[in-house]
Amino acid sequence: MMRHVRLVLLLAGWKLRTLARMPGILAVIFLPGMVLYAVFTMVLPTGNAGGGGLPQMRVALVDEDDSPASRSLVDALEKMSVNIRRELREGDALTRETAGWLVEKGHVSAALVIPAGYGANQFALDVGGARVELIIDETQPMGGDIISGMLQMAAGMALFDMFDDAIAKLTGQHWLGKPGKSGTTAESPLASAGATAESSAKPASLLRVDKVGVSAEHGDALPPPSLLYLAGLVPMFLLFNASGAASGMLEELKLGMTRRILAAPVDAGHYLCGHLLMSLVLSLLQVSSIYALAWVLFKAPIFQFAGGLAAVTIATAFATVGFGVLMASVARTAEQLNSIGTVVILGMSAVGGSMFPRIFMPEWIKPAGLFTINAWAYDGLIDVIRGKGIAGAAVEIAVLVCVGVACAMIGSMLLSRRLRTAPASG
Repeated sequence: MMRHVRLVLLLAGWKLRTLARMPGILAVIFLPGMVLYAVFTMVLPTGNAGGGGLPQMRVALVDEDDSPASRSLVDALEKMSVNIRRELREGDALTRETAGWLVEKGHVSAALVIPAGYGANQFALDVGGARVELIIDETQPMGGDIISGMLQMAAGMALFDMFDDAIAKLTGQHWLGKPGKSGTTAESPLASAGATAESSAKPASLLRVDKVGVSAEHGDALPPPSLLYLAGLVPMFLLFNASGAASGMLEELKLGMTRRILAAPVDAGHYLCGHLLMSLVLSLLQVSSIYALAWVLFKAPIFQFAGGLAAVTIATAFATVGFGVLMASVARTAEQLNSIGTVVILGMSAVGGSMFPRIFMPEWIKPAGLFTINAWAYDGLIDVIRGKGIAGAAVEIAVLVCVGVACAMIGSMLLSRRLRTAPASG
């Protein structure tokens, strides 16, 4: 028995010592988990300063009423996890148009417009309460729903604060409780009763929130989720497909198939261009199958946006295929490319918005998305879904094509040198 245990321990120790002499393998084993954990921790919101809770929401404010009631509503929002933006730039107050532009560009989650007369109608409970307007990104309806609910809570908080101030003037004591410096509510004889009343109140009786879509082409209509999900899925799917095609090319190199191909009257340029064309056609066919499934099974209006979807998808496929060639030129083996490529693609997908809406990400990490294929493809597809057509997504299409050309040229130059010098070595 001890002999068997000793042999097992010796074999395990030998394998561990062998791995210790391979820093590349160790990096593949240990880095993916650490990198992915760091990326998702940075990308996902952590809520308010206390940690947890709702994500930090950014809301543009246009206060056309500028009354004590409107200011009280805004103050209540700021006590929650809402970051209020009042200016387009320093000294330039927001208007409905500029606030809508901030929403469309993803700089804020929504824009709150408090119309004139809000304070005078604060107690118009018979018609559903005072009216406010919420400009939302119809391609990200979840943000509008969250902020709409927070507005109802803020209206309740503002109402209790007003009653508390009135009682304090009469009795000299805040009976409903006031937020302390830490953001918590101080204890008072009526604090618990106030909380119960607030939680049981009907939100619609305090505030009427009229949601308006930011895109004129759609108005208040929300695109179906079946179409919105494609904007995040397609870029990530194309990246994995390109990585798989590049891995197959390295496998051909390892098995000596490339050497036999180059023995014919074919040079490295022909071989690489053939690989690029094959990968591009395969990617487009596979994405077309996803679009067909979305149309047949989930009734996604694919043909309503067919031209724009086709243009952005082709540009995205070209960019991902070029990126796959670049990864193949850096990796030495198919196994190495698969391991490193998975980490890179998941990281790009997380930062670029394929896995989590960018409007909820911390403001400081949003610019990192501009260095990913996912973000440009996502923004281009969203512009198409908003009804802007190919012209509206022209910038994103141009960037994706340039990325594809640059990656394909650099990757092809590096791979051509490897194919000419040692086509069978990998």
